[in-house]
Amino acid sequence: MPRNMNVALVSMGLLLGTMGCDSFLTDVSTDPNNPAKATIQTLLVGVQGAQFAFQEGTVPMMLCEWMQACGATNGRYVEQAGRYDYGAGSNIAANGTDWALIYTGGGLIDMDTIAGMARAAGDSLYLGIDLVWKAFALGSATSLWGSIPYSQIRTSRTPALDPQLVLYDTVQAMLGHAIHLLGSGITTLAAPPDLVFSGNAAKWTGVANTLKARYWMHLADHGVPAHYGVRTTRYSLIYYYGQPLGMKGALKKPTEPEWELFDLQKDPQQMRNVYNDPAYGETVRVLTAELQRLRREVGDDR
Repeated sequence: MPRNMNVALVSMGLLLGTMGCDSFLTDVSTDPNNPAKATIQTLLVGVQGAQFAFQEGTVPMMLCEWMQACGATNGRYVEQAGRYDYGAGSNIAANGTDWALIYTGGGLIDMDTIAGMARAAGDSLYLGIDLVWKAFALGSATSLWGSIPYSQIRTSRTPALDPQLVLYDTVQAMLGHAIHLLGSGITTLAAPPDLVFSGNAAKWTGVANTLKARYWMHLADHGVPAHYGVRTTRYSLIYYYGQPLGMKGALKKPTEPEWELFDLQKDPQQMRNVYNDPAYGETVRVLTAELQRLRREVGDDR
């Protein structure tokens, strides 16, 4: 009896399973794993996945090592990648896999497809988010590799190189247009599958403004006068003494001395100099004394 019941249950399961697959099996000429087209939603997910991979790929890790910006014991970049991964094949990966992520699946071509779909639908949110991703991808690539193909990538199998300075201008134009679109509030499609900000236009506008500043700084002559300072968990005190002192790369022309104090708790981005604010008088006194102590400790009598 138990055996007959088991056989009956298995048979019923097979029958129900077959019935459940009936609609799926009606079109056996289509391969579900090789779709002929993608929706704007699936393309956006692909773009995000590809660009996440690029920003966490071999190139960023190698640069982080070279610039000594990575650290910590058992850190992913130092211990895992630096000790075990990097070798002769790393440059191949950087100039192959990472390079491909800029252009191929989830890259600039797919971003153009999303833009076309968004324009056709009249959805400014989708188009704005797409343009920020596009500017980030193109800006990152030209920052890393200099002059790269862009203007002909849709029309030529052997596209010419676009000059880096031209591409920086292109990126700025993209970001400016994205900010305008994101501020329009026009949406016609369902909420985008945005894995970063869940479709929050204000946050994407913030990213666009940040990227505009970042890429402008790539072209700027910073001209920061010579300086030293002291930093605590709460404050940062900086003294710009402005003398070249024969140092290589220093500004040749002396500049007027200047002090800066930033309250890192209230102003973490260090945008407001409070050195001359009477409320910080005692802080200035204490930190200046500490700065002088440190100078004496290292024998700096300049």
